[in-house]
Amino acid sequence: MSALTMTVASQINVTVENIPGQLAKVARLLADAGISINGLSCTEIGSKATWHFVVSDVNAAKTVLAKAGHQSAIEEILEFICPSDRPGVIADIAESCAKAGVNIGSIYTASTGLEQPAVVYMWVDKAHFAKAKAACVRIM
Repeated sequence: MSALTMTVASQINVTVENIPGQLAKVARLLADAGISINGLSCTEIGSKATWHFVVSDVNAAKTVLAKAGHQSAIEEILEFICPSDRPGVIADIAESCAKAGVNIGSIYTASTGLEQPAVVYMWVDKAHFAKAKAACVRIM
């Protein structure tokens, strides 16, 4: 096991009508403003979709989205880099957090393949950040 790099990051959440083209519009707004999307996840409930973006400049993204008429919210999440993606990383994270009594509200990841670094974005209640960090550090 290798060292885990973990930080507190911000994600911006935007809820829109769940119809074709909405993601393209929002992604283009961010791109045209020079804002990179580093991570993205989506949840949908009925006619609405909520995108959770980790971007290069969360405050600029909020401004750009507001100017285009989109309401958004910024929240803190845990971002960590696993030095080597391997089968079972997410299972280990989930099991370790469960043993520590931490509920994972959402989790998403990006990887270029086995044995390459993977980035994991995880939302837990802010009151449990320290417990989640300690639980995840133990598994790496």
